[in-house]
Amino acid sequence: MNTKTDRNYSGRYLLCGYVFSEKMIKKIKADVIAFMVNKDKGDKYFEFINWNKAENEIAVLTMHTCKDIPLPKKYDIVFHLIK
Repeated sequence: MNTKTDRNYSGRYLLCGYVFSEKMIKKIKADVIAFMVNKDKGDKYFEFINWNKAENEIAVLTMHTCKDIPLPKKYDIVFHLIK
């Protein structure tokens, strides 16, 4: 992990390439259920399958994150950056 003095703070954000719609979340869950039908399922499987997105929550495709940001992560603010 970098020290405070040599950190590039602009590179410490969780970068996301896509925000999933409710329709896409349902499709992903159906695909995971089909893929896992004959496989052992752990706690994380059931946690995901039984998860319902809250009104103030988004599901994102993570493109990159620093190693010192463990996932999953909860944020209080999200910036929509347009290039």
